Amino acid sequence: MAGGGGGSSGWKWVLGVGAVLCAAASALHGRAGVSSWWIAGLQAVGGLAVIFGSCEAMIVSVEGMGRRLGWNGFVAGTMAGLASNIPEIVMLAFVIAKDPRMGFIVVMLTLHVGALTFGGYCGFLPRDERGRAKLPEPLVRLSTDLFACAGGVLLAMGSLMVLLREFKIEDFA
Repeated sequence: MAGGGGGSSGWKWVLGVGAVLCAAASALHGRAGVSSWWIAGLQAVGGLAVIFGSCEAMIVSVEGMGRRLGWNGFVAGTMAGLASNIPEIVMLAFVIAKDPRMGFIVVMLTLHVGALTFGGYCGFLPRDERGRAKLPEPLVRLSTDLFACAGGVLLAMGSLMVLLREFKIEDFA
């Protein structure tokens, strides 16, 4: 099913079942005699099913759009990566509305996890006879200046997060 499924509509069933489980959990919430563990289980399974189904729908739609517009696999994958940020931005809007500081922390942790993943990816790349890793061509084209800039921004933001944690506003009032 992952990777588009070649036109399979299984994601519709998964999305529908997830929505039904989430609706059932909402209906049971606050009722006497219903264990909170059951409600939490329904929410967890239903939420994961909704996420899986919607991600699969996005993959299928980007693959179809790529075929219609004549994109190659790299361009279609890049567009899918950009489109995958839309749910995260919507979620971030809810977090920022509740607590702006937590929104900042969520964004910084997201960037740090991406940088950590990229670092791990680079650590496992095969090496040539001189011991240098061969990065994929699109990453080589980005140039080392951009990677250095991204590393500097992540270091500065990480330091800022530590400072915000250690020195609260109440300490200076």
